[in-house]
Amino acid sequence: MALGHSLAFDYMFGLLGERRITVEDIKTLHYLFFKGIDEQNAGVWRDVSIVVTGTDYVFPAPADLDALMADLGKWIETERDRLHPVRFAALLHLRFVTIHPFIDGNGRVSRLLMNTALTAEVFIATPVS
Repeated sequence: MALGHSLAFDYMFGLLGERRITVEDIKTLHYLFFKGIDEQNAGVWRDVSIVVTGTDYVFPAPADLDALMADLGKWIETERDRLHPVRFAALLHLRFVTIHPFIDGNGRVSRLLMNTALTAEVFIATPVS
């Protein structure tokens, strides 16, 4: 798991200069994180319904994930420069976890996404000496 996290973290840092996060980037982050844990489900939208203990929230059906993630990708493109960076990162995290597209690892990927969004703002704003 530590190796996968390291690979995903390295990939995240590669996104900073481009200041982008796409749906394919999200799948890649998950794949890198989970390929050593669950190769079959790494980077693949879940194909089963899920229930998360501790909440009554009803997560989207597997058949809706492609459209929901495409909408998330469009939202990222349109809202990135419109919202304050902290608000954008928080809403990105919230939107992603409420979709919960993967069978496992959604929390870890959501934190990587949030950190990518926040770190990109620092990376862009900090002049190189």
